[in-house]
Amino acid sequence: MTYSSLYNTLHGYCSGRLPMTQLTVGFLKDYILHLQTIGNKGTKQKMRPCSNVTISTYLKIMGSVAKSAMQEGLLDYAANPFTNAEELIKGKKGFRKKQPLSMEALGKLAEADFSGIKKGKNLTLSRDIYLAQYYMHGSRGGDVLELKVADVQDRLRYTMRKNRKGKSIVLTPELMAILDRYMPRKGESRTFVFPVLEEDYLSFNKFTQKSIRDNRKATVNRNLKRIAKLLGLEPFTMHTARHTFANEALKHTDLRTIKAMLNHSSLATTEVYVKDLLEGEDDLATAAIYSRVKLE
Repeated sequence: MTYSSLYNTLHGYCSGRLPMTQLTVGFLKDYILHLQTIGNKGTKQKMRPCSNVTISTYLKIMGSVAKSAMQEGLLDYAANPFTNAEELIKGKKGFRKKQPLSMEALGKLAEADFSGIKKGKNLTLSRDIYLAQYYMHGSRGGDVLELKVADVQDRLRYTMRKNRKGKSIVLTPELMAILDRYMPRKGESRTFVFPVLEEDYLSFNKFTQKSIRDNRKATVNRNLKRIAKLLGLEPFTMHTARHTFANEALKHTDLRTIKAMLNHSSLATTEVYVKDLLEGEDDLATAAIYSRVKLE
């Protein structure tokens, strides 16, 4: 079974073509086992297991489909198999920690020239998307992919997908230099700044859009992995841009300001992003507090 076939199955449930009684915890367990062994792109001859992070993402998407089914009365809330779906993933505690890039690594990334490399244009585009995330206050990858030409005004003004709140960011020279590379030229008409999403993207429903975005982000992340290897850096993904921004911002402002810039709902979430730096500050404070007391 592939991810797309399961998605189509769930869509069938929601449209009433398939009986909801078939959507059970057992069904999910079988699918999760499939992802953990064969993978969504593998075969029994050549297995390509999915990581727990990937599986968790798939469950969230499918849970959204189930939620719509419940809202339409096609699935009973008590029978929702996604209630404890995350607990079905074994070894979830093994999730990889999202490491931010150092400023030295970020500078190396910004200065890299991929023009002489095979598919270098794709690497440059992925690099620029990552840098745009960083300069857009650590914006989420989906928001950068959906950034519209019309959003680039006297400031960068766009609506964040996750909470539908408006975001306004000053157009720094660094950010403008990146956007200028992709803004339409005279006589050209495009919806999106970065040439990643097709023009008909907004005509699809939110579930299809989510699937398209995930596919495009996976492509960007594969390119970032290749870039990291070329530059001798630790592997990183689009999401680490938020951590990279948060860690650098903490050197210049306070947690509450960073919380607002990242648009986190709680300060606790922001603290997770800068945990290592906070621990470092604790160590320095500890040394300063006790340095005056000398024990024989």
